[in-house]
Amino acid sequence: IKTIETQNISRMKIVLLGLILLSVLGYILARPFLYLLVPVKYHPSFPYIFILITSKILIIGSYFTSYFLRFQKKLTPLTIALLFSATLNIILNILTVESHGIWGCTVSTLVSSGFYFLITLSCNRFLLKKL
Repeated sequence: IKTIETQNISRMKIVLLGLILLSVLGYILARPFLYLLVPVKYHPSFPYIFILITSKILIIGSYFTSYFLRFQKKLTPLTIALLFSATLNIILNILTVESHGIWGCTVSTLVSSGFYFLITLSCNRFLLKKL
């Protein structure tokens, strides 16, 4: 099991790195076309695209790390991690949206997604050490 999970983490690193590279390249290359294809009223949302895509990539990383926790039937840490990250997102939104607007909202999403990924990764590593 430990070998399989180590391979899973290696695959996760490759997938996440690939997704980050694709999103950077896609954002740089596709952004000029977005201005041509998307109605003008949506153009102000373009700066937030990369932050939101990055937060979704972190969520994908947490899927990789949570498989082993689910296999080991350790659902409590997953529930706590999700509850913590959702609570963090709400608190950060309350603190930042009024002063920073949508930037505060998108950064709050990125930070809470990052914490969810780090918590699930930490739980995963902790359980692997116990094997």
